[in-house]
Amino acid sequence: MITKEEFLKKYNITEELFLSADISWSELCDIYEDFSEIKYDKYENIREEFMNKYLKDINKGKKADEEKVKVHSYLSRVKDPEHLIAKIVRKKQDNYRKYRELDRIDYLVWRTRWAVSFIS
Repeated sequence: MITKEEFLKKYNITEELFLSADISWSELCDIYEDFSEIKYDKYENIREEFMNKYLKDINKGKKADEEKVKVHSYLSRVKDPEHLIAKIVRKKQDNYRKYRELDRIDYLVWRTRWAVSFIS
């Protein structure tokens, strides 16, 4: 992970905003490390499995007169660990009640919502 100073500059986060998020840099580094370790092993695999199971060759084997399944678009991404950390800082500083207790343990609840997004 980059240094705190590099991170704040890169993501345009002021020291004041960072302090108002009320989360330590070491805690954010722990979250970063945890997410980095599982990112490709878990979320990239989930994304790939979803595409293979539900979208790839979705109409394969259908006869010409059968109705074809139409998917207008599909977009997925796994959030970069640094962007996840920046999002945590911004959400905590917004002072929403549900994010105030977010830490290296509780972020697991939010990780899936923020890290993997499927739009169809």
